[in-house]
Amino acid sequence: GEWNKNGNEMTLATLQHVQRHTEASQGAEVSALKGGIVTTMSENRSRRPFADAVPSSTGRLLRPIFMVLLASIGGFHATGSPFIGVVMFFFAMIGALADVFANIILVPPFLQNGDVNSGLCMDKAKLPTYWDSATICGPSAFNYRYSEVEIPMRGKFLRGWLIRPAGASKAIIILSHGAGRDRRTWMRHCKFLIANGYTCLTYDSRNHGISDRYGAAGTSLGVLEWHDVAAVTRWAKESSPVGTKIVLMGTSTGASSSIIAAAADELCASSVSCVVAENPFTSPGELAAALTDGPGMRTMVCRGNATAYAALLPIRVAVTAAVKAQVGARL
Repeated sequence: GEWNKNGNEMTLATLQHVQRHTEASQGAEVSALKGGIVTTMSENRSRRPFADAVPSSTGRLLRPIFMVLLASIGGFHATGSPFIGVVMFFFAMIGALADVFANIILVPPFLQNGDVNSGLCMDKAKLPTYWDSATICGPSAFNYRYSEVEIPMRGKFLRGWLIRPAGASKAIIILSHGAGRDRRTWMRHCKFLIANGYTCLTYDSRNHGISDRYGAAGTSLGVLEWHDVAAVTRWAKESSPVGTKIVLMGTSTGASSSIIAAAADELCASSVSCVVAENPFTSPGELAAALTDGPGMRTMVCRGNATAYAALLPIRVAVTAAVKAQVGARL
């Protein structure tokens, strides 16, 4: 599709009306205005490829509860000692809690992963509170000149927006979002970037937004996502005039992924002019340790109680180990 040349601003209410109309037209060919682009799609809401992308809260809890009970009963049965059963229960509880917290880090509750037919999530209750209606609507609400793009990546597709400045482009900036977010993270940044003559390519990483699902649900915190950055860079290079400068910009997981891609991928290393990294981290383990050892743990969980904080040390160590193990299982 092409950019809506009439420049009509799409409000959140309008898009929600379109979404309701689409939902009422199951199994029919419908035309829907999404992001200023007219697309014809075949709706089939009875089959959702991504329906199992994010585990339910019940699913997250049943597995660790089962682990605790199995370890406790097994320890008591094997030894006949209640003391051993209690010890096994204690360690199993630590492991179960660590597994739950690690799963929350890698598959955030706010992660939204749909498909092309369903479109990006429009439910404000499920999106960041600091996203206003314009950000939720996307580039059409800002009257940006843009087109939708599909980028091949190892047999799958990443999807995003290519947003162009009014005049000549100085460079193309590839914008990578953080874990649990999507391409709309960068809407407020694109305003000053395109105003200064930069083309912005913002996309949904694997298992996010409406990009294809690849492997296990959620994120690997950059360990696999850097391949997405490399694929987008390759597409940008092949789709742009010779000599076009390419810049990688990312936040959180997107920042770490950008750094890794620029260092590990040969094409990125030779094509990227620079990397702009906002709050990156060096490894999933370091991030998990920071999350379980930061101000949130000290003030919100432990309420400033030093004894409680010290008592949670085994769990904090176990969470870091569980994150490393779960990321390793995705490789």
